[in-house]
Amino acid sequence: MKLLQKILVPTDFHGSANHSVEMAIDMAKKFDSEIILLHVLTDNPDLSQYESMITKEVERQLQAVRSKITDSGIEKVTEVVRKGSKFTEINKFASEREVNIILMGSGERIGTGKPEIGITTKRVIETATKPVWITTEQSTDSIRSIVCPVDLSEPSRRALGNAIHLARSFQLGLTVLHVTESYKDMLDGLSVDLKDASASGDLENELTNFLKPFDFHGVNWEQKILHGKPSAEILKFTESKGPETLLVMGTTGRTGLSKMLLGSVTEKVTQTLPCSFITMKQEDFIVVQMNADLHDLESHFKQGMEMLENGLPKEALSQFKLGISINDLHAPSWDGLSLAYARLQEGKKAEDAHKQAKEIRTRMEEQKIVAEIRSKHWLAGGH
Repeated sequence: MKLLQKILVPTDFHGSANHSVEMAIDMAKKFDSEIILLHVLTDNPDLSQYESMITKEVERQLQAVRSKITDSGIEKVTEVVRKGSKFTEINKFASEREVNIILMGSGERIGTGKPEIGITTKRVIETATKPVWITTEQSTDSIRSIVCPVDLSEPSRRALGNAIHLARSFQLGLTVLHVTESYKDMLDGLSVDLKDASASGDLENELTNFLKPFDFHGVNWEQKILHGKPSAEILKFTESKGPETLLVMGTTGRTGLSKMLLGSVTEKVTQTLPCSFITMKQEDFIVVQMNADLHDLESHFKQGMEMLENGLPKEALSQFKLGISINDLHAPSWDGLSLAYARLQEGKKAEDAHKQAKEIRTRMEEQKIVAEIRSKHWLAGGH
């Protein structure tokens, strides 16, 4: 089973691009992923006479990056050179190769040394359908915690599911953050006589119901509710966590937060770059790739348990059921089925599967005792 098959790393060989390579190495080690290095040559007629020289230098630098990756123990590395519009070629290549995520540096710095996102990176974020992970030069250490803002929408649901997988895999703390905005805040200072109430109604119950389907097994997490302007509160909270934080965001949502996630927060993160961040639109970057060649009982059971460990109870159910279809007296598969149902909060089914496993073991033990008695009794041919 694989959760992250292909990581695309566009690189210009300097600045935050180096940090994105380091992050890709960490991810590839954890998920046994392939790293694809991509450099896009500028299609500039004025440089055509130097094309051969430029290409040779790009290939040299790509080889140096490849050596750094392979020296770290990663074997699956590919280098690709393309020519054209940088953001167009990056997104086109990502779709063609069906990569899981685009992992790239934030880009340029302005004259004062303050971080600022580059034009190419900005356009990739705006136009990509694939998840995009942006790293910054400020964060020189490994990621220590994850912050995932949610607005109870489907895009934020997708973002949280992926954030949970990352937190579990790298043993990072996770904060699920929800910001409620008052009617007064929404009116942006207009003088309208409205009660200063939250627009989201029974917020805590809504958030609890939203979080119920998620499997937080093995994750050190907390939920936090803040009040105020969503964009300002999320940025302030993220900055308080330090530059070694990863912000995971869905890029569309509902009501005021939808605008925040797609516009205000992304724009302000672009301006301030408090930490590395992931933006997600239509696709997950953590995707289960199951081994289709499994035919034996133990392999299905092993893969089912691995899925449970990785917080994938729905996928684990299918593996345990396949094992039971091969041998319906395999008690461990019934145990696994019980655990998966319990994680999905289907108590009755979990209890039934547990009883089935217990009955099988009791029956097996009785058969073992009977066989032992028969082997020793002279009427049964024993000695």
